[in-house]
Amino acid sequence: MRLEIFCLIWLDTNANATEIRDTEQRLRSIINHLKKFKDVEQCQKYIEERSQKDRLVMIVSGQLGREIVPVIHQLRQVISIYVYCFDKKRNEKWACKFAKVKAVVVELDELISRIKAEHKIQKMVEEPLSINIFTTSAGAGKSTTGLNGQFVFSQLLIDCLLRLKYTEEDKKELIRICKQQYEGNSDELSNLLEFLQDYSPNNVLWWYTRESFFYKTLNVALRTQDIHLIFLFRAYISDIHHQLKGHQAKNSLRVYRSQRISSDELSTLQQCCGQFISVNSFFSTSTDYQHALSFLNVPDGTNNLEPVLFEIDANPKVVTTKPFAEISAYSEFSDESEVLFMLGSIFRLKSVNHNSNDQVWVIKMTVCSENEHELKHVLTDMKKQLGSGETNLHKFGKLLWEMGKPDLAEKYFIRMIGQLPPNDLLLADLYQDLGKLASYAGDLDKSMEWRQKAIALKNPNALVGTVTIDQHTDYIHVFYEGQPIAGSPFKFHVDQVQTDYVTAYGSGLSHGVCNESCDFRIVTKDAGSGGLSVTVEGSSKAEIQCEDNKDGTCDVTYWPTAPGEYTIAVKFAGKHIVGSPFTAKITGSTLSSENRKRSQVMGGNQSEISLRVTEIDIHDLNATKRSPSGIEDICLLKKLANGSLGISFIPKEIGEHLVNVYRDGKNIENSPFRIHVDSSEIGDASKVKVSGRGLKEGYANQFNDFTVVTRDAGYGGLSLSIEGPSKADIECHDNEDGSCLVTYRPTEPGIYILNVKFADKHVSGSPFTVNVGGHGSSRLRESIIRERRAADITHIGSQCELSLKIPGTSSFDMSAYVTSPIGRLENCEIVELDDCNYSIKFIPKEMGVHTVSVKHKDMHIPGSPFEFTVGPILDGGAHKVRASGNGLIRGEVHVTNEFNIYTREAGAGGLAIAVEGPAKAEIDFFDRKDGSCGVAYVCPEPGDYQISIKFNDEHIPESPFNVSIVPPFGDAKKLTIHSLKTKGLDVNRQYTFTVNVSGARGYVDARIIALSGVEESCTVQDMGDDHYAIRFVPKENGIHWIYVRFNGRDIPDSPFRIVVGQANADPGRVFASGSGLYQGETGQSCEFLIDTTNAGAGALAVTVDGPSKVQLDRYRVTFTPTARGDYLISIKFAGINIAGSPFKCTVGGKISITKSEDKNKISSSFR
Repeated sequence: MRLEIFCLIWLDTNANATEIRDTEQRLRSIINHLKKFKDVEQCQKYIEERSQKDRLVMIVSGQLGREIVPVIHQLRQVISIYVYCFDKKRNEKWACKFAKVKAVVVELDELISRIKAEHKIQKMVEEPLSINIFTTSAGAGKSTTGLNGQFVFSQLLIDCLLRLKYTEEDKKELIRICKQQYEGNSDELSNLLEFLQDYSPNNVLWWYTRESFFYKTLNVALRTQDIHLIFLFRAYISDIHHQLKGHQAKNSLRVYRSQRISSDELSTLQQCCGQFISVNSFFSTSTDYQHALSFLNVPDGTNNLEPVLFEIDANPKVVTTKPFAEISAYSEFSDESEVLFMLGSIFRLKSVNHNSNDQVWVIKMTVCSENEHELKHVLTDMKKQLGSGETNLHKFGKLLWEMGKPDLAEKYFIRMIGQLPPNDLLLADLYQDLGKLASYAGDLDKSMEWRQKAIALKNPNALVGTVTIDQHTDYIHVFYEGQPIAGSPFKFHVDQVQTDYVTAYGSGLSHGVCNESCDFRIVTKDAGSGGLSVTVEGSSKAEIQCEDNKDGTCDVTYWPTAPGEYTIAVKFAGKHIVGSPFTAKITGSTLSSENRKRSQVMGGNQSEISLRVTEIDIHDLNATKRSPSGIEDICLLKKLANGSLGISFIPKEIGEHLVNVYRDGKNIENSPFRIHVDSSEIGDASKVKVSGRGLKEGYANQFNDFTVVTRDAGYGGLSLSIEGPSKADIECHDNEDGSCLVTYRPTEPGIYILNVKFADKHVSGSPFTVNVGGHGSSRLRESIIRERRAADITHIGSQCELSLKIPGTSSFDMSAYVTSPIGRLENCEIVELDDCNYSIKFIPKEMGVHTVSVKHKDMHIPGSPFEFTVGPILDGGAHKVRASGNGLIRGEVHVTNEFNIYTREAGAGGLAIAVEGPAKAEIDFFDRKDGSCGVAYVCPEPGDYQISIKFNDEHIPESPFNVSIVPPFGDAKKLTIHSLKTKGLDVNRQYTFTVNVSGARGYVDARIIALSGVEESCTVQDMGDDHYAIRFVPKENGIHWIYVRFNGRDIPDSPFRIVVGQANADPGRVFASGSGLYQGETGQSCEFLIDTTNAGAGALAVTVDGPSKVQLDRYRVTFTPTARGDYLISIKFAGINIAGSPFKCTVGGKISITKSEDKNKISSSFR
């Protein structure tokens, strides 16, 4: 535990030298907490892990400073840096680029002197401002620290502490903590000894204003709201209160205080004008305007901090319980005209305006009374619960309980028990409340223990009776001393408990705080054999840890990273235990790295060189470029403005490049061409300049921007990406002067990482940390539930039918075939009904699982191939449900978006469909009565939506689906694609297609994404006459997606799917067989075979998700599970699930503990 917010960090390879050790005492007299490092990485890690409320002062050597300062100087927690070196001039050259570097020194005395002088100012303006806001506006409630309740409870806490009796034990504990904290700091230990000898309530103001442990420790306790430390300081807080009350100012004053606050904090204050503010610490001000302003004259080197000056009008007549006084006569600094306001003083925020003369934000406030109309009834009602006069630890604990701090309440209840005589009647109430707390935490045994102590105190003659329950009866008879108690017998449902009875208890089953551990215990004593599984599903992925206690119990801990309701399922032998699934309400708001979303855009400038060849048609041309080092790769051809043929490429080497241009495999006239590249043309990321407010801060649901200047950086690709709590639309606008304006629009507040790369390297300062404030988009949810009955059993010779809706298709482009269990292939009949609805029909000749492949233009439609069982369906469940269609990928606002769900192979059960996003969607459901159904939904607003599909309360494969709903296409609807080859393409060969904009005005861009996720920009050239040529070079085999956008929005039907390499890869002809697909035993090898004989060439990928990691071999697949439970085996060929995938393998064996995070499990795979 650190009792100060300031920390001194010393990074030097000689950090343990005698000279430096001798200096530690002098430094610790300024900043007590000193941390030394020799390694840059360890030091950087430590700094980055500190809270933004910490304040770090750094001393670095010249050599190590050059490495670490560029990396950490932007961090909020780093406030000043001092370079201690041998060569001052040499190190000043690099250090002058960083505003936080306060000095480059070669003498220790100068170093210590500079740190001491500047730290005096830092303490005034750098200490975090801790306030609560009580807002009376409609729909309000949020404050800088929480809800209005935080404001009220902070007031009650102060009131309670001031009336709480202080004991000698409290004082001893506080002194003991301070001694431990300042061990080895002779100056502060000397101050502590002086405090013990000389302190009195009359000199408390002198101690508070003195530079010593007392001021530092008390302030950090108040600002961080360390309840127990504040509790131990309460006598001294009371002394300050009495002194301020005794010296209360008689006349109205105008006072000032300077501070540096973040842009977000400033924005919050701007939005709360007219509201009440409570300060969670003593508030030091000055009557001297210039003196207060002088603290802001020292540059802080942090661009995202705003200098503010509080201007407060204080009328003593309105003060009731929170006095203020001029304390210069009682302070160690009698020349500073200091006016000190009591802890918890309340102000009304009048205005927040910028003073252009002094370059400071002026925040005007007035002192308020608790009797202000809006506050009076709230505070009065709650103070009645505390009563008047001296209070005690019981009431204090109850207040903490109401504040949502049950652990602290328990601590003070037990503390009070230790202070009371054994026969005190108040003990019964304490035991009773401790019993309630234990019950609330899920510790029923402890709860019963506390309650029995309470009963024993209230009724010393009470005896413990015996309760007898007759098995299989519905009444319980309770007797006391042989006589039935009032109301007995009680009606009660008695169930038969088998030996596999498993229970779970603990606070983590009911509540918790995000990013903190949530715990519960599972008891499996005498439960017999069976697999124990734990899943946690909710607003975020939750890491789970299970620890077997080897005594028939296991402790489970999970860490949710976002607030909301979480469902905790505990199953034994495949069945829910009593009470499962449990619902835990998780409070708080913290960022989860797992929920971060990424958006990116690529651009940049390429070298365009005329080849002095006139070609009318360049569609059949392709080109290669050989670099001076001998590397040969594809380069793009384009028609230049002068009508000649040109090439476009990004040079990466200096020297002569050889360009060959081919038609039909032969060089055209004058080919090859020789091109010389000099050093100025090679892309240099260090020469790229980036600037703008959007690099450091932004606002949700607003466009934020920054500028990138590449004019002096040579030729290179510009890559921009932003990653954070939400997807952020990012666009790059060419200014046609060697610079571009980048705009991005996140939808949720939080911390975002902005990457700016040029020529595949980060530019200076990248990646940037952007603090996005403002208000996020509210998420609305609409859901429907439909019961699905089991499909009719089909037989040999009966007609089998599969119904699908496939928008944007024609029956002329459709084909379908069915593969029987023994591999016989037959075509299916395709009947087009209406509006792109199709009925796929076949007549089976065998019993068993058939595979139905449905293709559009010779490519499987989403969801194909489908399983179709002839005869009884034996293996049902959520893993057998298929959902597919464009409506699960993308959609348009105010337009009906559709998808199919195929439940035939899953059996009977409940189908739940939910759409969640920035607006409430309308959902329609169409049952086709053949085991398939259609879903249509309409979204009234654009944005990112999530579609969840569950069957019998379990997510189906790939659910939830993330869908981007775009605004109306507008002019983008006019664009049409021509000459796009969709299959049979070759790797490393240039292809061209055209886009007709049909009179629409705007810009066209395109990109291609391979199945591996690699993304590249396409070359777009304006050909005139409303036509654009788009060129791309695929770099790998398999499915690719080409996205074409107009004015930043996808055109209809984008992305377009193409197949590179042989198009004969057919997942419908891949079959898996073997017992390992369906069942297994822990510790024993599970095996299955994959037959790709007739499937053509394609990539095979196998993934096993389950309670333990497994080792896989190819084609003849074996895996050895080490934990019981269900394993999902996914088999994909050419990127598409084969029929039946994912398969569910149920693993039995000895009891084991498994875990699941949301719907994710441990995954093992090969490709």
